[in-house]
Amino acid sequence: MALFERPTAKIARNDADEGDIVAELDEQITEKEIREYFDRVRVAVRLFQKDGLDQKNNIVEMKDEKRLIAYHPETKEPLLYKFDNCFDSSGIDGTEGVNVHEQIFEAVGVPLVNAVLAGYNACIICYGPSKTGKSELLYGNAENAGIVDLAVQEGFSFINNVTENISYTVKFSYWEMNNDSVVDLLDTNLHLDDHHSEKRVKRNPIRGAYITGLKEEVVEVWKDLETLISSGTQRSQELSVKRGTRWHSFLRLSLLREDEDHPEITLRSNLLFVNLKGADKVGRFVSQSYPHDVEGREMDKIRIKHGSSINKSLTALGNAINNVMDYTSRNPLSPEDANNNDILAKRKFTLQGIFGDSKTTAILGDAFCGDYCTVMIGSVCPTEFHYLETMDSLENLRIANHIPCRPNRGDERTKAKELFDKIIRLKQKMPQEPLITAPGAPLTEEQERMQQLQDEYGHMVQRTAYINPKTTCACQIKISPLWKHNDIKAHKHGSRSTFYIPKSNPADKGKEIYKGQWKLNEKSGFGLYENDKFKYEGDWKNNKRHGKLGTLWLKSTKTQDSTTPTDPDSKKKKQTVVELRRVYVGGWKNDKKHGQGVYYYTTGDIYDGEWSENKRHGKGVMYYVDGTKYDGEWQLDKQSGFGVTVDLKTGDRFEGQHVNGTRHGSGVYYYVNKGRMYKGEWFMGVAKSGEVSEIPKTHRVGDIAREAGLESIPKDSHPLPSIGLLNATAVVDQCAKENRIRMSHLEEETQSADQFGNMSGVEALSEQEDDESSENISEQEHELDSDQDERDD
Repeated sequence: MALFERPTAKIARNDADEGDIVAELDEQITEKEIREYFDRVRVAVRLFQKDGLDQKNNIVEMKDEKRLIAYHPETKEPLLYKFDNCFDSSGIDGTEGVNVHEQIFEAVGVPLVNAVLAGYNACIICYGPSKTGKSELLYGNAENAGIVDLAVQEGFSFINNVTENISYTVKFSYWEMNNDSVVDLLDTNLHLDDHHSEKRVKRNPIRGAYITGLKEEVVEVWKDLETLISSGTQRSQELSVKRGTRWHSFLRLSLLREDEDHPEITLRSNLLFVNLKGADKVGRFVSQSYPHDVEGREMDKIRIKHGSSINKSLTALGNAINNVMDYTSRNPLSPEDANNNDILAKRKFTLQGIFGDSKTTAILGDAFCGDYCTVMIGSVCPTEFHYLETMDSLENLRIANHIPCRPNRGDERTKAKELFDKIIRLKQKMPQEPLITAPGAPLTEEQERMQQLQDEYGHMVQRTAYINPKTTCACQIKISPLWKHNDIKAHKHGSRSTFYIPKSNPADKGKEIYKGQWKLNEKSGFGLYENDKFKYEGDWKNNKRHGKLGTLWLKSTKTQDSTTPTDPDSKKKKQTVVELRRVYVGGWKNDKKHGQGVYYYTTGDIYDGEWSENKRHGKGVMYYVDGTKYDGEWQLDKQSGFGVTVDLKTGDRFEGQHVNGTRHGSGVYYYVNKGRMYKGEWFMGVAKSGEVSEIPKTHRVGDIAREAGLESIPKDSHPLPSIGLLNATAVVDQCAKENRIRMSHLEEETQSADQFGNMSGVEALSEQEDDESSENISEQEHELDSDQDERDD
């Protein structure tokens, strides 16, 4: 069976004839074979015998390679458990000297590695009580390699020997969890006190559950991955010593396979290794320290806290396994429902909700919801001392062994894949009558659409026919006419000399040329393009100006007189001269100015800054021909945000906010020659309210004066006059008198008219003083107005 053959064996068999290794793998390991084998969660059990324990009191015995017998200590009636594989401490047959890790990998690891390389998600879960050798089984020891080492080395041996048209990208992540807490073991800045990293578990409808902010490392060879695993394991051990207990560990490899010959087939798969911590007897964590030992009591609290959380997560996982088994047994899938994507999506959503009790169960939910090829390796101790933990683990493994699965290949929805599927659907719907498909017959609307899709697909692959391996009927597809295919191979791929592009209208004058790099009949790379309107030299992609650097020149024609050099007096002739003017140097995106660039305007202005969609957007500097410079923020081709405008002739300077190209908001205007500054608010380019003051000698002297070519602010600047009242006493008297008049207003209304007519000499004198005070106030206001005019000037 090809599913149980090591990938390295396929490589050795193909080295002789130099065949396509990946093509053979896809041909032999079919989707049907993977789904038939991984139609349920596969379970293997290993009996781990501890040194120093009496083996005469064993309660679990291995009957054969698929069955175990468990005895209750107080009864002779056995319980029979049937699993996919059973292993003793020395292997299947109990022979001494046999590496049990190798046997377990051959039985359960090789099919998973083949499934992952074929594009399917896979998961290996080590499950069982504490102190039963799960970590040693997964990561190995000084004598024997673990399942992780064996599986990853096998996968890299295959990846490093595939054909050149196949490329694999491998990403690695390593973390540990405890109920709702996550610690990234690849984080080099991780502190030992950081036990509860705030990372969230989210779910993608296509890729499943994932942890936000988790670090991923790209690895190319096994040695790099071995170094990362070693450093992550060391951090985990340091944290375990500090906490007093170990957490659940997760190790994931993400593979992305791309095929240059078949761009419609891009596969993404994951291989997840899970080492579940066994349940702890938290009562044993209580130390025998004296009551005055505060440090010992604090350590006991930490151990009890983490041990209880571990037990809580294991209980949640056991409940989830039981609930999933109960739901799937009550709601079995019919053959029709198994091919209905809508029903499968609803069923998967329901099953994933069962695993929502904690972050740990949420990550493990994908392995039990049908999309993964899942294998559980149970490690139990057969002695009577571990009876309760052993029987509880065997029961959960027995139930998990009946959970149904239906793995799906991880096809990425790329543009090539969408085009290919459209072509297949149109090919199957098109009529096959001889009159319609005869040579020279007019094309129908469906045939024209097919031709258009085939031409678009032809730019992505250099093959004239392809048979879809996933369809039941072999549908041969013509990509494009033969002359187009030969044109791609002969002229327009790679670096080429000058290529003259034909005009669509023969009456059009001028030439259109391109000299540079091509890719699949499209301008891609560095090249020079020129027509009768402009010239461009720089980066290209998919027939469009695209890249970090490109220079654009505009062409203009000018008529001038020409004379013969040998006879200056000869009759002058008119000739047309083409001039090039450079207008832009910088980045491009899809034929538009984008990124950092410099633009030269016809008026003489120059802009140096950021662009987006042919518009000034971001931070940039604008140099105007009138000697003004703006350095600040832009939005949609207008000054918006904070910016600094400097008059390079006078040194005057404005710093403040802008909206739609005008000053709007808070700002400061510096009058360098006068040594003054205005600070206030602006509204649509007009100063509305603010304060005028002198520029302090230490306030931005370097920036303000340097722009004007001065070493400092001029010393002969006119200071502002001090603000005050010229006749303060008269103003105070006037205010006091007005207050007395208001207070006596009611009394004056009760007096007769002749009392108002006979005014005493004192009252007449008061009126005269009032008139004088009013005149003094008017003079003060006149003088203040004059000062204000000077400040405005």
